[in-house]
Amino acid sequence: MTMLSLFLLLALTTVDVDIVNLPLDRAVDVNLMPMGKVDIRREGTLTRVKVEVDRLQAPSTLGPGLTTYLVWAVSPEGFLENLGELDINGNKGQLNATTRFGQLGLLITAEPHF
Repeated sequence: MTMLSLFLLLALTTVDVDIVNLPLDRAVDVNLMPMGKVDIRREGTLTRVKVEVDRLQAPSTLGPGLTTYLVWAVSPEGFLENLGELDINGNKGQLNATTRFGQLGLLITAEPHF
């Protein structure tokens, strides 16, 4: 019964998703909530991703043992690529990375270690 309750709770959670078509010849800026932005630029066969997050809580506030934030790229087929760890300075985080994905979603997760 507990598992079913957890499943139903997760199923009722809403998530905002922004979909952006990335043009091949220029950069795209996407705002993050609560504060931040992502700059994405396709260069040849790589996509450059710059993530900046403000008002970032310490990962440990989300659960015991969580020490860092990781940024993941997700392809339309569901493949994941670890883009790296957010460089945290105070309540701000930043990451510059590249991915081979031409179409992608981004996830930021709190993790116990990198």
